Amino acid sequence: MVYTICYALIFLAEILISLFYFENKFERKASKKFLIISLPTAYTILYFARLFNITVVNMLAFFVCNFFLLRLCYKAKIKSAIFHCSILLVFNVTTEFVVMLFSAAILGTELLACLDNSVNLIFQSTISKLLYFSSMYILSKVSSNERRKESPATSLMLFLLPISSTLIIYAILYSLAEYELGQVFLTLLLIGIVVLLFSNIAVFWVYEFTLKTQSRNMELEYEKQKLKSAAEYYDLLNEQNENSKIVMHDIKRHLNAIKSIAKDKAVTEYIDDFIEDFSINKSVDYCNNPMANSIVNRYKSFCDKFGVKMNIDIRSADFSFMSEPDITALLDNLLENAVEAAQNTENGFIDFSAFVRKNKYLSIQLTNSVKNIVAVKNNRIASSKKSDAIHGTGLKSIKRVVKKYDGEINMKFNEDDMTFTSNIVFEIRR
Repeated sequence: MVYTICYALIFLAEILISLFYFENKFERKASKKFLIISLPTAYTILYFARLFNITVVNMLAFFVCNFFLLRLCYKAKIKSAIFHCSILLVFNVTTEFVVMLFSAAILGTELLACLDNSVNLIFQSTISKLLYFSSMYILSKVSSNERRKESPATSLMLFLLPISSTLIIYAILYSLAEYELGQVFLTLLLIGIVVLLFSNIAVFWVYEFTLKTQSRNMELEYEKQKLKSAAEYYDLLNEQNENSKIVMHDIKRHLNAIKSIAKDKAVTEYIDDFIEDFSINKSVDYCNNPMANSIVNRYKSFCDKFGVKMNIDIRSADFSFMSEPDITALLDNLLENAVEAAQNTENGFIDFSAFVRKNKYLSIQLTNSVKNIVAVKNNRIASSKKSDAIHGTGLKSIKRVVKKYDGEINMKFNEDDMTFTSNIVFEIRR
């Protein structure tokens, strides 16, 4: 009974190692509930396939279970799923063979002698899963596109755990070959080494979870700092614009007074031209929201500087239901990404409109030219260094605002005219 439970737990470790690998390599598409249901199903198939004790059947079951787990729960194409499941299979088989070969050399036994001894088989299976897990962890980190700031010393120290665990298990295995132990003590040893295997997996899992949490917290902190800086900048810009309007108003009054007493026609013409061309205040009121005006004016000046044609129509827009930080997060990120994308294109342009529909909905539409093809699926943009339509951090900030106000966002790429469009709709809260 104890042997059966130990075997079952070791086979369970295989599924958990696959899951650990998939979590590091792919973006999950299934819900946690579906994933929790899928794991026992895959494990049950794998476990019962092992009961036949046929190598080909075991390998096929291992590959099929991983393939369907990857395809159903993660965003992976068929070719990619076949490739990564093949890697898992190769490493699993290889580590088992290496451990059997090494154990036979240390213990002075035949290569397949462990198959006739359940205790040795459990010990060697545990060692092979430790080696298999360590190999897949290293592979997932080396081949990962995601680069997190990690301490090499911490990562290396982390591997002291599986190394020391392997040495301990081998020491026990060697002792068993020399001394005969009681059944109770042997049972405790078997349970202990299986628990040790899961302890190794748990430690690495917690470590990865901590890294991901730190990374998300850093992103959130960066977003908060960016929003704070942007809000302070636009507050200052609004204040400067108001001061400029006051100064402009006073200057016009003084110039008009001078013009009224001037006798020289050339002086009055000069004053008229000066007032008309006076550029102390170029800001335009595109809508009735000062913050939105400041943001749009800023990016309009960028477009003029970079030679990007920007068409703006937000006259009837109503942003009154949104806070200024959220207006900043939404419009600043939308326009920043649009300007950066459009300036890299020939005859770059941006069409920005916002209006109220049925006196109930605020509709925002932003279309800009892009240089490279943008893969959009389910309102998600495939990660690519060439994808210049919108940045990941900016998109997260935009979606946060959309979610906060129960809005809807729809993004699409038109390959015919190489344009990227974002449509956002909010229900206006009165």
